[in-house]
Amino acid sequence: MNRNDEIEWLFSPSRWSRRYRAEEIVQKHIEFITKASYLARKCVPCQLNIPYGPTDKEKLDIFGTNLPPESPIVIYVHGGDYWQELGREISSYIVTPLYKNEFKVIIFGYTLSPEATLQQIQDQINRAFLRCVDYANSTGSRSLYVCGHSGGSQLVASIFQSSFSTIPPDSANILKGVILISGIYDLIPLTKTRVNEILQLDTTGARKLSPLYQPFIASQGVVFFIIVGENESPAFVEQSEAFHRKLKGLGYKSEFIVVKEVDHFDIAEQLNEENYEIIRLIISMEDY
Repeated sequence: MNRNDEIEWLFSPSRWSRRYRAEEIVQKHIEFITKASYLARKCVPCQLNIPYGPTDKEKLDIFGTNLPPESPIVIYVHGGDYWQELGREISSYIVTPLYKNEFKVIIFGYTLSPEATLQQIQDQINRAFLRCVDYANSTGSRSLYVCGHSGGSQLVASIFQSSFSTIPPDSANILKGVILISGIYDLIPLTKTRVNEILQLDTTGARKLSPLYQPFIASQGVVFFIIVGENESPAFVEQSEAFHRKLKGLGYKSEFIVVKEVDHFDIAEQLNEENYEIIRLIISMEDY
């Protein structure tokens, strides 16, 4: 195996699952999250298709609209084949267990690549986040949390490269925790993989979009959880550890967590379960 083939393998999460073959795992994942998201949309009071920006895909969904206005809020940002797949319509699988514990949940939608560049996608997520900070403060919510999976974790991290520093401190203090699951924080290796046929990144552009290499500004009170699965590619584990070290080095509160016996896909699927380690972690953050 030459070096480029090795990089391709390391950054192909479907090849590391122990549950299914690579060609099966993605389809199984989509089937699961589609069903769970359908049930959330059917059973949880919600307001869907709320625009936050000028383009068609810049919409968000708010779940738990019948909960008290002071209820805590969790934002969730999906990933999907390096910003090319999935969507908010099938990404509300995290909703039900949090709603049962009186959390509102907001699901971000965004334009996928190649219709939008990754920089444009980041700009959309930053717009959505600012909109949600305003919403949380205006409704009197007592706390806000942001969670991302896979490429969604990179997008969440981008908030702290740009828009977070523009929020007045009194408003920014509503953010209490950030949960980054199976994220990618150094995009430079992607320039040597098949996904770059779509992303069209050079080394300079990839570095600019890599949270590992960019300035990072958050409130000191925010707690970060950098999470990976035990059965992930070593590249994802190493990048998560490196990003955790960066946060610690900058003086932020960060914990690195390896969830046992899960891969890149069921680490997200189990967000549908009330007793799942990550769901319990989010719920417990209200006690910090």
